[in-house]
Amino acid sequence: MTQSLEAHPTPVATVGWVVTPYAGQGRASGGSMAAELFEAASSRSSQRRMIESLVRELCQNIRDQRLADHDEPAEAVFDLFKLEGDRLQKFLEAMDWPTLSQHISSLDSYSSTATTLKRIASAIEDGASLTCLRVSDYGTYGLTGEDADEDGNFRRLCVQNFMTSDQQGRGGSYGLGKAVSWLHSELLTVLFSSRIQGDQGKRLRLFGRAELPAHELEDGSRFLDGAYFGQHGLEKGVSRAESIWDDQELAETLCLDRRRAETGTSLLIPAFSELDTDQGEGSRSLIAIAEDILAAAEKWFWPALRQGDLIVDVRVLDGPDGRPQFSRMASPEDCWMPFIRAAEASVSTERVVRPGQSSAIAVPFPIPERIQPIHRAHTAVETRFRLGVSRCLKSEMSAVPLPNHIALVRGAGMVVEYVDCPPPTDGLPWCSVLSAGLAAGDSLDCFLAEEYLRAAEPVAHDCWDPRTRSVREFYRRRGSSGRLRGLKAELRELVSGRLLGEAQAREEEGPRLLSRLFSVSASGLGAKSTSISARPVIELEPEDCEFLEEEKVWVIAGTCRQSTKTETSWQASVSFASLVDSGSGSIWSIDAVETIPSVNAYVEENRRIRFAAPAEVAHFSFQCRLLPPTDVDPQLTGFRLLG
Repeated sequence: MTQSLEAHPTPVATVGWVVTPYAGQGRASGGSMAAELFEAASSRSSQRRMIESLVRELCQNIRDQRLADHDEPAEAVFDLFKLEGDRLQKFLEAMDWPTLSQHISSLDSYSSTATTLKRIASAIEDGASLTCLRVSDYGTYGLTGEDADEDGNFRRLCVQNFMTSDQQGRGGSYGLGKAVSWLHSELLTVLFSSRIQGDQGKRLRLFGRAELPAHELEDGSRFLDGAYFGQHGLEKGVSRAESIWDDQELAETLCLDRRRAETGTSLLIPAFSELDTDQGEGSRSLIAIAEDILAAAEKWFWPALRQGDLIVDVRVLDGPDGRPQFSRMASPEDCWMPFIRAAEASVSTERVVRPGQSSAIAVPFPIPERIQPIHRAHTAVETRFRLGVSRCLKSEMSAVPLPNHIALVRGAGMVVEYVDCPPPTDGLPWCSVLSAGLAAGDSLDCFLAEEYLRAAEPVAHDCWDPRTRSVREFYRRRGSSGRLRGLKAELRELVSGRLLGEAQAREEEGPRLLSRLFSVSASGLGAKSTSISARPVIELEPEDCEFLEEEKVWVIAGTCRQSTKTETSWQASVSFASLVDSGSGSIWSIDAVETIPSVNAYVEENRRIRFAAPAEVAHFSFQCRLLPPTDVDPQLTGFRLLG
């Protein structure tokens, strides 16, 4: 990925903000659509604050950009500091504040974006201090590519939206994650500097972007959304901002001088905000925020930190170049050791009972046929994930942040999601890790699994969902969608049924599986149609249900009875669907229906049994064979009655 750069003269043209004139069709936006989409997606996660989303996206991008031929880890340095007084005034002058503030003052005040920008601009004019977050990475490629190079890192990060690389093993697939950096600036502004691989890090590149809504100045000049900080230039008569090269004095004033010689990128978020703090903006100390950043890095990146792909250092500085008031490196061994043991556990048949004990099993998983794009197409394959679990030591019980959770990890080195599970009956907590895709191995099937899971991640990359557009467009509809939807339930079952505790007698397998796959009530196992009181009641009888392991089918037995006495014939129907974490679940096939006493019963399209009983039959027993969809393991994925 070495990138050569053309020679750039020392800048002599004007440096400042460039806003695109409103011309042609004039399609404009009232703000950043990418930022709004990302914020909406992130807010759906009950496990994560926005500061965690920021750390996730920045650290993942940094890990993705680690030099391929470099044995050292990529390094991320988070610096929090405040600008005030004369230092702040020099910063504002260097970033062409008069031009930016002029455009901000012209914004329509009725939009929330304009309200935020005007509020912080007014505070700056009144002399308020400016909190800044600077994130610098080292041992990475930097902002490669010429200003017009659509494939370079420069345009991908600083200019484009909804564009990303298809490089295998990367964290994202939407090009939206970077928007979280602008979200955390009340000025909706991010400034960049970079030393670039291929240039031996000798030269420094500067640029900036503000997510201004479309607006009109008092003189009638109209502008599209977005503003760019750089060297003023022209392209086909239209103003544009170009990279600023080798202006060391400007870089120092903007707190972006990158004194270390290594290649990489620094980004500065001025007017930094936590967004979702419940204590009010500015009420928390920078050290408290730094501790949250550190905790987020350890929580979501302990796999990359542990395997030496990433180093994270968090500091609070007395000014942009001042002495550290707080400085600490992320160390996952402090709190996340049970998860690390689970991730590193060897496959074994041994169940985990004692404190500190670990074990793992292989989990077969189908990857559906890929049909698009043609050069990436492949047939359906089966891969293996690795599910490990480790019991907590007594010394870890009060320290581990997420006991009785399963961490989902693929090759990107970031935890995608934590799946909560019921606490164990013996009171000894555990931690579990599902290693999938390239996290499970480097074979071809692991490679294809990595592609599938990446496609199944939505904008915030916080779950695996087969309903994403990428999965719908790239893969056959019939494949492992039902299996992926039910993965969390399957993992909970595997941890409790195969990794923890003692094995139960084989003859109890049928009722035992049913008891886990259904909700147990006093009337047995099943579901009632309770929305209309006159509807029949259908219940399963667990002692008469049996799983035929060789045929991979269930023999289901149950009863159906009238809820109220009727003088006429009555009808009932039943079907079965997979238990899944979201959505309705795949319908299971039905055949070989028998009833006692005999009533009319037929199977409609192999999906639903319809019963018709005469008035004198108040209840009857039924038995049928239940076949799971092709992408479902009937021993692991439960099903539910649909009356």
